[in-house]
Formats: sequence, structure tokens, C-alpha cells
Amino acid sequence: MASLAVTRRHDLTGAQWFDPERYKLEEKGLIERAVDPADTRARRLRVTDRGAEVAQRAIEVVEAADAAFFAGTDAAAVIRTLKPLAGR
Repeated sequence: MASLAVTRRHDLTGAQWFDPERYKLEEKGLIERAVDPADTRARRLRVTDRGAEVAQRAIEVVEAADAAFFAGTDAAAVIRTLKPLAGR
């Protein structure tokens, strides 16, 4: 089990809470949901070991795409271009 734990509390009064993205992640074994021991009305979402591996690989892919996209650019020129857009 990955050490990353995310707790979200949801008000389930009225319409039933529904999150299709969470279901997709659960079905793929990337996260799991369990009752919060401190509040049985709440659920804890935990990243599984497989989920942590997939997230790390996704970060590596994005960083490689960024490196390829910006390869050969002049960092100083990019900063000079972006500063006016940032209001600096």
C-alpha cells in the first residue's frame, strides 16, 4: 500500500454522491476506498502500490515530453517572453 492517503468527506444527505472517475480508478486497481475509522460516515481513498507506480510513470512521460518540446530553446529568451505576460 502506498503511503499517500487522501481523505475526502462527502455529505451524502439528499442525492447519492457519485464520482465516475473514482470508480474508473478503483476498477483499474489504482486506488481503493475504505471506511474512515475515525468517522464511519466518511470514506478514505488510498493510492495502491500499482497506482503509485502508474503515477510515477506518468510523471516521467510528461517530463520527457516537456524536455523534448523545449529542447533547443533559449531559457533566457523564454523567461524574457513570459515575464511581461506574468506582469513582472
